[in-house]
Amino acid sequence: MIRRAIDWADVHRRLEQSQAALSDTSEQSSERVRQILAERTRRMAAVVVDTRKERLALLLVCRLGAERYAMHLGEVAEVAALGALALPPRAPPALLGAMNLRGVVHRVFDLGRLMGGAGLVGAGEPGGHVVVLRRQEFPTGLRVDQAEGIVPILADRLAVNASAHQNCFTKTMVDGLLILDLDKIKALIAGPGK
Repeated sequence: MIRRAIDWADVHRRLEQSQAALSDTSEQSSERVRQILAERTRRMAAVVVDTRKERLALLLVCRLGAERYAMHLGEVAEVAALGALALPPRAPPALLGAMNLRGVVHRVFDLGRLMGGAGLVGAGEPGGHVVVLRRQEFPTGLRVDQAEGIVPILADRLAVNASAHQNCFTKTMVDGLLILDLDKIKALIAGPGK
């Protein structure tokens, strides 16, 4: 068997050619992957823009007795289980008391009593939920029988329709939900002259 001498220059040249071909391929591959991802992102973004022609409003739905009410989610800080209450002396009838929620004392009002009717107060159900309101001078919550969940409603369906209801604390009725006018309820909580 005759051994031929290894042409190291040729080996190095072929290795450099192979390495250059691989380098071109990986550069093209990474560029191609970037193009594919960019195109996919554009298509996905276009779908979201195209399908979001209608504005949605998110509403928190609560039950109070037999009635179902809703309020704009932007007005709600959180929902908590009704805890122990301390009733201050000479409190107005709608004020159920003060509740400690993670170290912060919150005034808790009964939503039914605030709206002026014993018929609206939960049917003697113990417990319930407290809907903590945003942007209040003092931390404030509204007691409801149950916070049922969040529903999206087309914003144009929330237009005020005074003939749809008799209660001055609701703006309109949509899908069987009385939409609360929280500005009026907050004004009642704040008291006269505020």
